[in-house]
Amino acid sequence: MGRRNRTSNDSDEDDIEAGYLMRRVKIRKIADNPKKLSDEERAKRRKEKKLRQKLKKKAAKATTETPTPTPTPTATATPTATKPTPPQEKISPSKISSKPKPPKPPTLHTLPMGVKYYDLSRGTGPVVPHRSRITVSYIGRAVDEKGPVFDRSANFSFKLGKGEVIKGWDIGLQNITRGTTRVLIIPPKAGYGSKDLGSGRHKDMWFQINVK
Repeated sequence: MGRRNRTSNDSDEDDIEAGYLMRRVKIRKIADNPKKLSDEERAKRRKEKKLRQKLKKKAAKATTETPTPTPTPTATATPTATKPTPPQEKISPSKISSKPKPPKPPTLHTLPMGVKYYDLSRGTGPVVPHRSRITVSYIGRAVDEKGPVFDRSANFSFKLGKGEVIKGWDIGLQNITRGTTRVLIIPPKAGYGSKDLGSGRHKDMWFQINVK
């Protein structure tokens, strides 16, 4: 009695109202539960904060770090090619300390009658023939080259081997070449005998003769 019958339209309206009420309840529950939203937001904010901090650190690092200047290449002088120095010959101490050797004494030759001679220099001219005329310059000393001078001449001419001079000269000047300087050591028997020439009797005579 006072209760009316529900039509299909009435049921649809009820369903819409019930759905609306359920959504309102759900929204209210969510509003009444701020803890769940704050946790999600808090996690999101933490992520955002960390991201911002990272960006700030990168920006600060980029401003504080100054770029290292790259070294500019300097021009280096090209080394000039130098000629290799030749190796120097090593001088042994014996060569430095050794004194120059004295020249060898000339060879002394002995002829008949005890006449001796040696050449100071040999001429390049022809051999003086036997019994031909010869011109010489000479100096005569008693005993040796340090004895007193007893005879000398700058231009003396005679025939070799014809007895125009003492025997010592004829013997000692045989086969001599023109231009030769020869020393004759003549004993008394091939010269002036026992005659005293300034150094006593029976002394040798020393002649230096240059054949022209």
